Formats: sequence, structure tokens, C-alpha cells
Amino acid sequence: MREIVMLAVDLHAHTLMSQCGIHSHLEMLNAARERGLAGLAITDHGPALRGRHPSPVYERLKQPVPGIRFIKGIEANVTDADGTVDVPAWLLPMLDIVLLGLHVRFALPHGSDDWTDALIAAMRRNPWVDIITHPVDENFPMDLERLANEARELGIALELNNSKVLYRRTTPEAIARFLAICRDAGCKVAVCSDAHTVDEIGGDESVRPLLEASGIDESHVVNASAGTAFGFIAARRAARLAHIRKL
Repeated sequence: MREIVMLAVDLHAHTLMSQCGIHSHLEMLNAARERGLAGLAITDHGPALRGRHPSPVYERLKQPVPGIRFIKGIEANVTDADGTVDVPAWLLPMLDIVLLGLHVRFALPHGSDDWTDALIAAMRRNPWVDIITHPVDENFPMDLERLANEARELGIALELNNSKVLYRRTTPEAIARFLAICRDAGCKVAVCSDAHTVDEIGGDESVRPLLEASGIDESHVVNASAGTAFGFIAARRAARLAHIRKL
């Protein structure tokens, strides 16, 4: 167990409701509190990756662990090149935060390998998305300059994912390039652990040095502090609810 936790609010974590998680909501929240976090977003995968979203978690589970804010979220999946995502309609109004990533391989128009088009289509079609997860992924090659500019225009943050570097699923060099693109585009960044176990909650040890070396201003890091994280969540949730009311 690490003694020092850098993140005040971790915006990406999975429980056993995801196929990749092994702990319960309460175990994850208690571990986050013990590490001194002010908030933890539990963002289990959408249905396309067999994620489960029992309605009592969102309807009845309020703030079950004193001293830590439970942020209700989802890590949704782009499921079609037209920008379709797998957030259940009934769940959307109850979410505090919506993460979106490419996890599912589907047919692209004309046999194209341009995943950037599909992700940007999803961002435009679903303006209530808050964070794009792990955009640096060799399985889904991305035009990061286009993505960063689109994210800036929509107010969406791009994730700096600790897990991908920690477990060598990408390289520090690739992340450094990604951060330089975010800096130059002026888009927002969210630093997340992508925790799948209690030991990973709040972790940013693999990416913090890269972020500090990037020259990105702290004002562009949505969870630079608990206050900025909660402010980002509140503003995005208000905009999401306003959008839903227009549907």
C-alpha cells in the first residue's frame, strides 16, 4: 500500500460490477478514504463490455462512507462509427460523471482505420460526455491533434491514465507527446488512476512526472484539487441535465 496519494479526487475506478474489477463499491470507497482522497468516481464499464449497473446503486446508495464523496459514473463505450454509445437512457440523469472510451472494435466505413472519426462523432452526438479515457492506445490509433482541438471546443477533458503507463501498455514517450499536444491545444486534462483494485486507487506515480515536465498549466487539470474536481463535475452535470430536458 502506498503511503502518499497525489490525487485529491480520482475520477476513474472499477468495481466487481465491471468484468475487470474485483472489489465492491464500499471496499473501494473505504480504501479511498483511508488514503486521504476527497472523492472517488466509480465508473464501471457500459453494457457493451458486460458492465453491470444495478439501479439501487444509483437510486438508493447516497453517500455510504463518511468522509469520502461517492461520485456516480460510467465508463461508456463507443459502439458504432456513427457515434452511438452504450449509456442506458434510464441511467443518464443519475450520473455525476460520464467517461467515454474506445474498447469495442466495430466495422468502420469503407474499411477505414480512422478511429478518430468515430470518437469525435460520439463526442459531438453525446455532448454530455465529460472525459475521454486513455486516448493513447495502440489498439485504437488516434489523431491526437484533432481530438485535442475537438475536446477543447466541447469542454471535454482528455485522460492522463496512470494505469496504462504503470502496466506498460503505453510508453512514457507516447504520453509525453500526448501531453505536449494537450498543452498546445489548450484542452483540459483529467489525471486518473483507472483503478481496478484497492491498491491502485489515487495512483498517479507513473504519470505525475510527465505532467509536471509537460508545462501544462494547473488551471487546465480538472482535478488539480478537490475544489476544481467538484466544480468540473457540478458544471458538467448541470449542462448534461439541461441537455436531457431538451430531448
